[in-house]
Amino acid sequence: MTGYRFSFLLIFLFFLDFLYPISVQGSVKRGLSHEDIYAHVHPSFLKADHEDLKAELADRVLTPIDWQQKMNSSSWDVLCVGETHSEEYRKNISDFILSGLKFEHLLLESKASEIKPLLQGYQKNKSAILLSASVTQVFQSAFQNNSELRISGIERRSEQERLSLNETILLNRGKLSREAFIAQNIVEVYRPGEKTLALYGSLHCGKLNKGLGLDTPFFKLMEFYFRSQEMKVSNIRVIRADEHRVLSALLRQYGYLKGEPIVLSNLQELKPSVYNHQADLYALFKDYDNLVVIP
Repeated sequence: MTGYRFSFLLIFLFFLDFLYPISVQGSVKRGLSHEDIYAHVHPSFLKADHEDLKAELADRVLTPIDWQQKMNSSSWDVLCVGETHSEEYRKNISDFILSGLKFEHLLLESKASEIKPLLQGYQKNKSAILLSASVTQVFQSAFQNNSELRISGIERRSEQERLSLNETILLNRGKLSREAFIAQNIVEVYRPGEKTLALYGSLHCGKLNKGLGLDTPFFKLMEFYFRSQEMKVSNIRVIRADEHRVLSALLRQYGYLKGEPIVLSNLQELKPSVYNHQADLYALFKDYDNLVVIP
């Protein structure tokens, strides 16, 4: 009887694999083209859903230059730029976000005491390393648009690190965590009226991610403070198309990603009904206001 059940399970899994070649997370079986992925995204993702999503995205697709110009002509206070600490991503951030964006204050994931050496290295030999990767291009793009740019380090200070490690306050980690101190440091260095850009890890900048040990996502904490002061807070992230194959397949089917990057803007205004049954798209679109997608 046990063998019969096992055989039945194998047959069931075989047909399930045949019918649904894409998992909920968007992983793709080898050999499937973008068209195949699009055709088999999910049985519930019907043609009408595709047409709705295509129309919704069409109103929000911009070139990086157009997005920068739109930001420059609008009022905003804080923009969190989610990054991975690599030179490739910082180059893309420099090229497609910072190159034409005007702002007055740059926040870096470094201690305040480390900012001066970073700038000295950049000014002396055009070399600046932060978290094991160069930020030279970030500086070049930022200073190109504002020679008087102010730069602040928001990482925990030494006394804050000691407090975080104090055994008598371990039960109060939510208030004395690294992220809470960094949030406090951001509030301390912020000046009303300055357009402020934070170059920060993508986990911090995401609206939904709780992977940092907090009950509430870090960005939500910051958003709550700044919006309580009637300030406009937003976030943006750069991703390569191959990092999210379902999104890549859909965008290519819709006629995008033909060699040039695009910006998906104002994603929070998308009607959830056009994607909320597709779990991986929901998580991506709800996490960021804007996405730069690199072909």
